Amino acid sequence: MNQEYIISKMNQYLHKSTIALSEWLSVKLPRISDSWWTECVLDNLSHYQRGRIVEQSIKTLQELDLAALLRVANKSWYELRSVFYLTQQEREYLRKMRSVRNNWAHCAGNIPDKDIIEHELGVVLQFAETYGAGADIREDIRSFQKELSGACLVPQESAISAQSSEAEKEIATPTITEKSIVFLKSDPTVKGMVFSICEIDGTVKYEVFVNGEIKTFYADQVLPDNPVLTYKIVDIHTLQSSLTAYQLKNPNIENLYSLNAARIDFVPYQFRPALKIIKSDVPRLLIADSVGVGKTIEAGLILKELQARSDIQRVLVICPKPLVAERKWELEMKRFDEEFIPVDGSTLRQIISDTDRDGVWPERYNKAIIPYSLLGNDILHGSDTGNGMLKSINPGLLDLDPAPYFDMVIVDEAHHIRHDNTQAYAVVKYLCDHADSVIFLTATPLQTSDQDLYTLLNVLRPDVILDQETFKMMAKPNPYINQAVHIIRTQAGNWAESAITLLKKAVRTQWGRHIIAPNPIYQSVIAQLSQNEFSREERVQIISSVEKLHSFSSIINRTRRQDIQDFCIRRSYTIDTAFTREQRELHDELLQFEAATLSFLHNSKSILFMMSSIRRQAASCIYGLAPFIKAITQRRLSQIWDDPEFEVEGLRLDSETSSEYFMKSAKHLLELADNLPEDDPKFDSLMKIIKENQEQENNKIIIFSTFRHTLAYVSEKLSFTGLRLAQIDGSVKDENRYALRSRFQKSREEPDAIDLLLFTEVGSEGLDYQFCNTMINYDLPWNPMRIEQRIGRIDRRGQQSDVVNIYNLITTDTIDADIYHRCLVRIGIFEQSIGECAEILGEISREIQNIVFDTSLTDEERKVKFEQMADNEVRKIQELKQLEEDEKQLFGFSLYDYTVSKEVQAAENPWVSPDNIQLLISDYLNSRLGDGNYILGEREPKTLRFSAEARRILLDDFRKLPEIRSMVRRGWELYLKGSKPNCTITFDNKCAEQNRNVFFITNIHPLVKQAAEYFGITDILYIGALVTGLELKPGIYPFSIYAWEYFGNRPQRKLTAVCEDPDVQEELLNSLQVAKTVELDINQYKLSWQLLEKKHLQVWKFEKVRYKEKEEALLRYKSESLTNRFNIRRRLLQQQIQDAYDEKIKRMRKAELENAEAQYHAQINGLRWEAEKADIHIKLLVNGVLFVEGG
Repeated sequence: MNQEYIISKMNQYLHKSTIALSEWLSVKLPRISDSWWTECVLDNLSHYQRGRIVEQSIKTLQELDLAALLRVANKSWYELRSVFYLTQQEREYLRKMRSVRNNWAHCAGNIPDKDIIEHELGVVLQFAETYGAGADIREDIRSFQKELSGACLVPQESAISAQSSEAEKEIATPTITEKSIVFLKSDPTVKGMVFSICEIDGTVKYEVFVNGEIKTFYADQVLPDNPVLTYKIVDIHTLQSSLTAYQLKNPNIENLYSLNAARIDFVPYQFRPALKIIKSDVPRLLIADSVGVGKTIEAGLILKELQARSDIQRVLVICPKPLVAERKWELEMKRFDEEFIPVDGSTLRQIISDTDRDGVWPERYNKAIIPYSLLGNDILHGSDTGNGMLKSINPGLLDLDPAPYFDMVIVDEAHHIRHDNTQAYAVVKYLCDHADSVIFLTATPLQTSDQDLYTLLNVLRPDVILDQETFKMMAKPNPYINQAVHIIRTQAGNWAESAITLLKKAVRTQWGRHIIAPNPIYQSVIAQLSQNEFSREERVQIISSVEKLHSFSSIINRTRRQDIQDFCIRRSYTIDTAFTREQRELHDELLQFEAATLSFLHNSKSILFMMSSIRRQAASCIYGLAPFIKAITQRRLSQIWDDPEFEVEGLRLDSETSSEYFMKSAKHLLELADNLPEDDPKFDSLMKIIKENQEQENNKIIIFSTFRHTLAYVSEKLSFTGLRLAQIDGSVKDENRYALRSRFQKSREEPDAIDLLLFTEVGSEGLDYQFCNTMINYDLPWNPMRIEQRIGRIDRRGQQSDVVNIYNLITTDTIDADIYHRCLVRIGIFEQSIGECAEILGEISREIQNIVFDTSLTDEERKVKFEQMADNEVRKIQELKQLEEDEKQLFGFSLYDYTVSKEVQAAENPWVSPDNIQLLISDYLNSRLGDGNYILGEREPKTLRFSAEARRILLDDFRKLPEIRSMVRRGWELYLKGSKPNCTITFDNKCAEQNRNVFFITNIHPLVKQAAEYFGITDILYIGALVTGLELKPGIYPFSIYAWEYFGNRPQRKLTAVCEDPDVQEELLNSLQVAKTVELDINQYKLSWQLLEKKHLQVWKFEKVRYKEKEEALLRYKSESLTNRFNIRRRLLQQQIQDAYDEKIKRMRKAELENAEAQYHAQINGLRWEAEKADIHIKLLVNGVLFVEGG
């Protein structure tokens, strides 16, 4: 094939792609903003491109070249996504097209290899299909692909002689009539229908309709196209492989593709977040599962699910620094065959610098782990470096143009950004604003108040949670919805009527009126509740539907420990110890001194608040605090005597009485600290517990304290006992953390093992110690959620013991003792996980602080308040627990387990199961390489064996796949290029978990993708299939299988079976998985398939009407929601404009209002446009006959 011809064709396709993209953008960009030309075009082009536009007075998109259009589309992607439903795959085509354009824009006769040309032709075709190029150009590309696949690339001279030689052959011309299909002799891929025929001076002239227009040809230029009608009859294995290939290439939003995609145990509830993600409009989710449930695994499954649907390449994980040191994410992601690279400060700055230079995030760090500790001002805003005359600027994220975009951002322990005035918050928000998918992980979204949850959701979904007022308004109907769920679960009295009443109260709220009431789910639930009788399935379905009405149900996933019921028993022990006389005296004198000096300095009622830290430290360990008493007294005295700003009316600073009092108090304190006896009952209690535990088989103990000075004291005392111990706090370097954990995990027989590990609060976050079953709290936080986090380090999924032991050391007659005995013990936090009662624990934390800092209360009144508050909260917790018990009694099972299992079961797709994937691979290898035994072994793992020639053939197929950087792809490529004939594989996730070095063949493995491409259905398949059994009535059943492609707000594809018998129609796809091949007489069933086509038409018409109605209802619902949020925002901005005195602020608010209005109208128009294009396209894939024989 002539190289000049190839270049000409590729340039023709690039030109057509330019036209298609300009038209696509012309439709969409004006809907974003009235000033779209400036904001989306000029502002997104390079300086040179803008200069060219000005120089040439370019005013329309049609005048831009392909490079400029691709840049505009890519840079405007997030604005486009705010108005239109666009997939990441569509964006990937933009990126790939940019590479293709670069390859051919500067091609001067030296064209790439044939396999590269074929790959890039595929990219162009995908781009053309995605961005609306005409059917003629798409068909021309396909024809050229076929022509190229069978051609040999030759130098231009050889090509000319070959063409000349062929032109000399005489070709007999059969009769051509009007409406005949003809093809060009010069290019057989170009076909058309004859429109008219006439004769001019003895030469026949044909008017032919070709590529959308009528063209003139003469008799020796066209030949009749008389294709031989053939039927592609296949065996059952080919059919099964073809249907598996179709499902792999066209994932359905109703099915999970991550079920067997990781080296983990199959745990149904861990797939629920992935289900929520694929069914949501925007792939963003807060996973607020209890401690130890497995949030990291859930995030990994979401990653695999999204990878099965599109090319996910750029993924960031943001987590606390200890998790980087422990390599938690790095090692966990290897279970998903993913290679993530931890990033330190200098590397992150270099990445940002490289991105600023190259305009793209470095490929090596496409999957990176970044600790919160790096997210400072310099990362966001950049920094000046150098000294003297030489200075340079390190760019920050805000300096990057274009901004880096990420396929996915995972934020672990997301409560770290609950304060919106921190640098970590600002950096995470920036990264989330430039990401397609975002996953937040935290067991404690409510640390102290609803404000925490608002902050997280506002970053996660700023398009929904606009501001605090919106958040509060959205939350208003939720109590009624929760009560309705409670009543439906317990089914007491007239539960259906009561539930309807509560739901109607919910819709009387502002959010309920505008959002819930028009929701089709609400209308369906009310209709269901109005029935007289309910089956168990219907009751469960109603509960699930009502829960979906919760304002935040689509953006929060919450799995509670009690729901999954596979955790160990907690046994708690309270060890009360009293101060010695000397300790008590020092404790009281210290607090009295602090109270007196703070009162003198501040004359404030908030003294208790200011003293909270030292009161807790003194209760934790007076010995640990003693060495710092001199510094404490000197600091206070210095503030009093040296700073004139602290002078208080009515007191003279030179007063001899005041001077003597403070000096005597300070001196007395120092004497008490210096003369403190070594006798320490609290430490003695600690030692008793440790000695008893060292006699157990598992002698590992974790010791917690909030304060570093306490641990320093305990560590020093323990160092004289001969026990092997280490301490982890904020001063321990990352590499040392990992080494210490590894030593702590070693058996006691090993010489470098650690028996005791001491932690400050940093140790209670994100790290897992399931191999340890004993914890000692030397002191306790006042926040119950932090206690739950501590316990969750050992009481989590995977704990090797049936029981975990929790020892709490409490110093009597302290504020900590009052909180512990009168509150924390009463609510039962140490005996059972109540972390799922997050709202209750958040309220307890706030109430504890309110009671502690209430200066109007006496000590006795404060104790009574603690008890009253605890009893009130205990009742709430007990109600939740009783609800669970009542539910089990009523339904006979755990409703959560049942619901999740049903959801996962409904999402299973047997066509992509490990067995079918193995069948697909076997058929592919036998078809591609010739019959042979390539997969060896009956059990897992198996051996894959190929000759050098077979590996070469597979390598050719591999190179046709899209290039995605991944650990699996690199390993597979190295094997195909290598010299070893064998490699070990498995299709089983359990085997893969136990054998980390084998190839785990999942639906996203390159070998599977090669097979799916090979078995892509291009022609109608014909099959005779036989099934034996009692599932279906014996008989002969002609059938057809169609592919339905849905267009609208949520595009998707699915297989639809058609058969005259409804039972066979319902079971057909399942039956084909166990069928055998039988001989098929096609002529005998042609009429049956024609009749089925009529039936299919009726089914399709009905489904199309239903689908359009559903899309219109969704349009109304989304429009109402959008309008409501816009009205709230508009009222807020109008009020701010009215209240503003500064004209500059007024103008800024007015501009903000104008932008909001423009965005609102663009989004509404976008929704209407999506609803208007709602349609279902069809393609016939299979005609067959199912022969059913009785068993």
